[in-house]
Amino acid sequence: MQRSSIIFCASLLAFAGCAPQGETRGEGIEVATSSAALTVDECDAQLNSCLAGPLAWLFAPACYAQHATCLVTASLPEPVSDAVTAAEACANEAAACADGANALELVTCGVEEAECLAAVLDVQIDVDATLEGAGECAADAAGCITSAASAEDLASCGIDLTACIEEQAAAVVDGIIPDAVTETIDSVVTCAEELDACVVAAADPAELVACGELNAQCVAATLDVTLPDVPAEDLATCATEATECTLAAESLADVGACADELLVCAEAAAEPLLNPICVFFPFLCL
Repeated sequence: MQRSSIIFCASLLAFAGCAPQGETRGEGIEVATSSAALTVDECDAQLNSCLAGPLAWLFAPACYAQHATCLVTASLPEPVSDAVTAAEACANEAAACADGANALELVTCGVEEAECLAAVLDVQIDVDATLEGAGECAADAAGCITSAASAEDLASCGIDLTACIEEQAAAVVDGIIPDAVTETIDSVVTCAEELDACVVAAADPAELVACGELNAQCVAATLDVTLPDVPAEDLATCATEATECTLAAESLADVGACADELLVCAEAAAEPLLNPICVFFPFLCL
């Protein structure tokens, strides 16, 4: 009984014009002889052929059921599968670049990934090395490539990537402060508020010095700077200058410059401690 049902269903599909390509065996039933999966486009063409057959209204449910099964096992066209593989390589390179990177270096990683994906999609993008939104564009493009099913989809991904880069560049021209910069500024403001609360609660000069040290460490952590071993009182001025610098920042490049200035200031404060002449003859290092 089960065999009869299978033959009947196969006969319906063959009569409707949607049987898979292969050989004909008995009773005119055409069965697949290749294990190779069809592409999505081929599945769609098969559905259209099935629906164009005689009595399509009767066999439509079977046509759509076959189409759904075809899509489950569909293979991607070679250009799409190649693009997906190349995009994965771009993502791996970006991940390696971002490992341990500071804020400014992360921008560079995003720019490089966007350029890598542009090459995959064969589009030209004019991207500045400090364009902070490039990473977002790269992430969107990578997702677009991964979900692509045809060359037309890849072309749309390329158009979207180009438009995204142009929009991000226009935002910089318009003076829009990136979210990452705003978050850094907010963190520095929090450090300043904690310093004010600490100073108010301080009971003696030693506690005031401790407040300054905590503030310096807070600002340094926000700017991803490792401070040298310097007395807390010597870091107070460095931290104050770094705070003022960060509050005026408008880009991650500005934030990176503030971080560099903080490190230079701290290293200058540490230099007398590392110089034997300054240790024994401090008046020579004033």
